[in-house]
Amino acid sequence: MDFVHKLRNGKEFAMFRNPAPDIQLQGVTTRGLVSAKQQAASTEQTGEEAAEEGGLNTGRSPILTTIRNLARRLTPPPLKSPWKQTQQQPIPDRKLSFKQTKLLKVRQQYRVVRASLRLKAQQESGSLGIKQCAARHIASQANAAAVSTSYVTPAREWTGPKIPYNTTVYSLPQTLSFPNMRLIRWPDRTQSRMIRDASGGRLAYLAGWAGPGWDLVIQQIQGVLRDTFTSIHLPPDSLDHRRGHFPALAMGISFGGGQTQPSNLTHPENTASVLEAARAHSAMQRKARYDDYVMRTQFPELHALYTRVIQKLVDQNPSLRPNFPGCCFAATTFNYDRAHTLRHIDSLNLFCGLCAVMAIGDFDYTRGGHLVLWDLGLVIEVPPGCTVYFPSALIEHSNIPIAKHESRSSIVQYSAAGLFRWVHNGGMSDREFRSRAHPKQLKSWKAHRKSMALEGARLLSGS
Repeated sequence: MDFVHKLRNGKEFAMFRNPAPDIQLQGVTTRGLVSAKQQAASTEQTGEEAAEEGGLNTGRSPILTTIRNLARRLTPPPLKSPWKQTQQQPIPDRKLSFKQTKLLKVRQQYRVVRASLRLKAQQESGSLGIKQCAARHIASQANAAAVSTSYVTPAREWTGPKIPYNTTVYSLPQTLSFPNMRLIRWPDRTQSRMIRDASGGRLAYLAGWAGPGWDLVIQQIQGVLRDTFTSIHLPPDSLDHRRGHFPALAMGISFGGGQTQPSNLTHPENTASVLEAARAHSAMQRKARYDDYVMRTQFPELHALYTRVIQKLVDQNPSLRPNFPGCCFAATTFNYDRAHTLRHIDSLNLFCGLCAVMAIGDFDYTRGGHLVLWDLGLVIEVPPGCTVYFPSALIEHSNIPIAKHESRSSIVQYSAAGLFRWVHNGGMSDREFRSRAHPKQLKSWKAHRKSMALEGARLLSGS
């Protein structure tokens, strides 16, 4: 197999040169997709006043060219001296007291119990709650409006929309029986393909094996995941969550879920030491470098944005620690055992950004473990060791379950939208920025945010 060598940080990096033809999807537009999702979010929540939160071708109409690089526009116009001083000073490390931590744990336990009771009552009665019914109506109205609209409503400028919680598990035949669903096979694991819209805009990327010896890397990563899963005790909320019923554990830099500033995800001492060993493993490091390489070569503008945000965060607060040196993603989640997700959207990620999902395990990828991109009508085979890069905050997605005797884990790399918002505001939340900004700067800030949906679509599609 022919492969091409690349130099990165003075080291040789090999990648197979075995591209497959791009697949073009007709009738799906990048701009229309963003419009539908942003309008759904607009009706569901009230924009800025919401709580702080941390190749294939598809049809696309031309996008207004108003951005060169969103990374350059992250820094707002300068404020007067009080804001400048705040931006230059290091962010203090705010820790909760023992009493506050205990109270938060008790509240979380009550939330889990209440949620399970509500779900049980709804399942027994066979009806949806008020919020679920309203969200379903909102989504249908937004999708209908997106067919004729040519303007992207900038509802929630950074994050994706929220959709009703769906507990239905679909088999491969059931999924393919839905209208306009299309099976994408991946017979050669060394092949890579780009998913594009009708005008050539990028939507997602299917990355094959990185080069010779990648099968050994996959075996080592599988061993690392197995060791971490058997060496740690996972809390109940990590075993059963909105993405599915499988163990999951996250690490890295995050902002959202009640955090007052970007911070490292924390774990008990034993869990932290196990994750540290996994993070330092050479196979995990190589996988992270490959993710960065794909982002840099296939989505260069997004890569520049992600890298700039990470650097700004670390400059502001040196205690923040990215998972992997030289990787543009801020956080990583390990999904263990027999992981397959329910239909969902990762709404807290950057709406125009990407997450990288690598499948690992012993399973027949032609029968199960497929990645379903519902908004694109794609059911994609994902062989072990291959990675899919797609906008998880924009496209509803799920996995096909595997057989009972099989095992499937996954490694997901992503960055929370709250990190981009924090850097854009110069090191503060939206609420703090609005309270401290000069009226002229606030006007410019609001005007810029109104154009972010179009800019994000431009950044994702690369056109």
